[in-house]
Amino acid sequence: MINMEALHHHPDQWREPSRWVPERFDAGSEWFKKPDGKPRHPMAFGPFLGGQRICLGKSLAELMTRFTIPLMMWHYEFSLVDEKIKQNKPLMNVSGTEVCEIIMRKTTRNPLSI
Repeated sequence: MINMEALHHHPDQWREPSRWVPERFDAGSEWFKKPDGKPRHPMAFGPFLGGQRICLGKSLAELMTRFTIPLMMWHYEFSLVDEKIKQNKPLMNVSGTEVCEIIMRKTTRNPLSI
C-alpha cells in the first residue's frame, strides 16, 4: 500500500507541504524545487501513479473522453456566442483560481446532410 498523503506532503520534497500552492508545478516558480533548492524527486507527486496500481478513475475518464467527445461532435455543431473571443483569448490557469467563461452555442446537426 502506498501512503499518498505522506508522499504528497513530505517535508523533504515540498516547502510548506500542508498549503496548496499551484505554483509548485510551474517550472519558473521558486516553489518548483525542494526546500533546499534541488530538483524534486520525480515520484514526489504521483496522483495517478502507473503500472499495476494505476488509478481506475484515470483509465475510465480517458475511455469516456474518447467516446463522448466524438459523439458530441457528430451530433452537434458548436459555435462561439461572442466572436470577439477569437481575437482576445481569455487567460487560462492551472490552479482554477480565475474563472474563465467561454460561452458556446450548440445546434443539432441534421444527420441526413452529413
